[in-house]
Amino acid sequence: MLTYTSHAGENPRRTVFWDLQMQEIAARYLSETSYFFPFVTTRSRKEALRNVVLQRQNIKRNLKKIAVRCNLSVVPTFLMTRDLYIQLVQQASVSDLI
Repeated sequence: MLTYTSHAGENPRRTVFWDLQMQEIAARYLSETSYFFPFVTTRSRKEALRNVVLQRQNIKRNLKKIAVRCNLSVVPTFLMTRDLYIQLVQQASVSDLI
């Protein structure tokens, strides 16, 4: 089992089943920090904020690409995709979703 804490939303703690596929992904992307897939790797508050903004812009850009490819009438928002992710994780393992 893997428990992680999100800094967004009203229920920040999530627990998911840790399976072989997840272990393979984690082993492929080793981190020098105590976090999985860290995108903020600096101690500078200003640089950390810049990294967060860049990651959000990247996510938004890719959500727009998904909307175009799927012929969606609206671009999915962070809130929409987070809620969908939560529902999916409650019904299946993360590796099933990947």
